[in-house]
Amino acid sequence: ALTGVKVKSLEVPDTRSKFLAALRGGARLPDLVMVQTSDIADLSETGALQRLDRLAPKGSLLDPKGLESFRFGTGTGIGPRAGLWALPFYFDTQLVFYRKSKLPKPPAETWSLEELEGLAASLSSPGKPAMSWNVYSAYWLLSFALGFGKPSIADADGAVRPDDPGTAAALEWMLGLMEKGVLEPLERDAMIGRFASGETPIILSGSYSIPEFERIGLDFGVAPYPVAKKTGKAVSPLLDYKGFAVSKSTRSPISAAWLLDYLTGSGVQQRFNSALYKLPVEPGAWAEAKTTNPYYPQLSRSAAIGSIIPPGEGYSIYKNVMWKIIRFILTGAMKPAQALGEARRLIDANYGRKP
Repeated sequence: ALTGVKVKSLEVPDTRSKFLAALRGGARLPDLVMVQTSDIADLSETGALQRLDRLAPKGSLLDPKGLESFRFGTGTGIGPRAGLWALPFYFDTQLVFYRKSKLPKPPAETWSLEELEGLAASLSSPGKPAMSWNVYSAYWLLSFALGFGKPSIADADGAVRPDDPGTAAALEWMLGLMEKGVLEPLERDAMIGRFASGETPIILSGSYSIPEFERIGLDFGVAPYPVAKKTGKAVSPLLDYKGFAVSKSTRSPISAAWLLDYLTGSGVQQRFNSALYKLPVEPGAWAEAKTTNPYYPQLSRSAAIGSIIPPGEGYSIYKNVMWKIIRFILTGAMKPAQALGEARRLIDANYGRKP
């Protein structure tokens, strides 16, 4: 409105696939494209994006974890040069959701896994576990692996491997909860349905669930992930960043940069994120959220203890392999040590190999 420049926005279900298909077909690409961390390796390696290091002064004013989640490359001549391939726009985090009517008081900010387990046990009854999340997902397993001592998500070479003591301890803890009748693995739709009905009073979900729960009027509260007493480390929620990248073939590079500057500015960051309970990447919007967002303490703690998803191919390979391996473990088809060893073999065989 201020400049007279028209902006056309398109909603695309699978942005990465559509973008790559348009690139291969020679179609005109958008000037700006919304990306997530897992898109960066493919899009940068195909030469589809511009490096945004030239926006470093702007980037220095944004969330450092968000910037790191879009920084990728080797600098060795193999693959894309190391650089910043997108600027973060917002992020979601993972939280413990609970029904207020079932809890005598809200959990403390630095509560423990033992307290979470005790609370769930007190609310469970035979055949009715009080706690649930998608235990089948590697996305959720990684948070607990980090809490139980996994040093980092990715190893030094960029691969994400599962045969570490932290992952083994996390799986042992989860299997124990299931055996005690405290935890029931449920995928998202079933879990949300039971939480809404009050049948399952404690779930783990993303902060993106907050506006939907508010819309339907649930009496819910949120808590940050707890601390594992054995390690002294917090279970680390994965911070899922979305950002904007600039197409290599943009016909309007200056306008694209201006629009990107506007979207990551304090005004849009405050309005957009407060409306949708997304977490902003601009410090001014964070400061504003402290007084306007009722979940600020829990979200702020989650952002502080959270870990970014590595932007390389290692995470995608890990997730695909572990999606099957975790099911073998939870169904008793494979012992945890055997299954994690097989997962390591599959990951090593596939890492660094392009189809």
